[in-house]
Amino acid sequence: MIFCNASLAQSNLSLRCVFDVGTNANFQEKTVEAEKAKGSTLPPIIFDQIDTLSGTARMIGNAGAETVTALSRSNSIHLVELTASGNLNVTTVFNTNDSNSSFDYPVVHSRHIDLSGGPLPSQYYGFCKKLN
Repeated sequence: MIFCNASLAQSNLSLRCVFDVGTNANFQEKTVEAEKAKGSTLPPIIFDQIDTLSGTARMIGNAGAETVTALSRSNSIHLVELTASGNLNVTTVFNTNDSNSSFDYPVVHSRHIDLSGGPLPSQYYGFCKKLN
């Protein structure tokens, strides 16, 4: 297992994550509707310098790099970002290797965004590849 294995509970683990499908939730007048996200994909995200022992990682996306919290569990790594505007983004990389693609590890990226017009959460799905 890539995450639980003692040799991988280390610093400097890197993953490149690609997201092919996404959904948005739209809250209006006491109802909620889920819809396919416009564009349906996110730009790839790289998680670099993942150190499950110290609980830190670096997230590199199209808007720059940010230090995030890295939480290791028996079958996953959770990467948590609290943005400067107070929004929460959580990425979970699952330790299953059932994919036939070159992107081996399923990933879910959830954005918990609160805009002045109300909540705008979204969730994206894809696969990550270990870079090192």
